[in-house]
Amino acid sequence: MRWPEQVSPASAGTKRRLAWLLACLVVGGFAGATGSALTGNAYWYLAIPAAIAAGWLFVADPEQCERPARREGSAPPDEHRGP
Repeated sequence: MRWPEQVSPASAGTKRRLAWLLACLVVGGFAGATGSALTGNAYWYLAIPAAIAAGWLFVADPEQCERPARREGSAPPDEHRGP
């Protein structure tokens, strides 16, 4: 068992994102089932990926995709190194 002070911020963020994903799946599934029951059209189940996409717009953190800043004094990475 891990104590709260031992939980890394990354795992806390992962749990939060998984909770949001589950919430988006539930909302999309509910909208799909309700719409399909009312109209008889199975296309309502496209609400599931739509809910996930809408949730991504609110939950996503674009800063997580950026490279970490280099430390002062460290050499820049050699990205053009040949074989």
